[in-house]
Amino acid sequence: MVLITMFKSELVNLVLKFVCYVLFMLFILFSFVDYWLKIAFVVLIIPLWVITDVIQYRKKKETHEF
Repeated sequence: MVLITMFKSELVNLVLKFVCYVLFMLFILFSFVDYWLKIAFVVLIIPLWVITDVIQYRKKKETHEF
């Protein structure tokens, strides 16, 4: 059961990072977007990436898997 939960959290983390990566690539491709929209994108995506890593670290810390 723990293995399944770990797998799901890893999978969610990978999916979130992939979505962030795809959005970032689309953002670069369509760089004619308004300046303020670019700032909002960076302000939303980078914290999302950091939060997923923090959640992953805390879960590993709880299960003592390093």
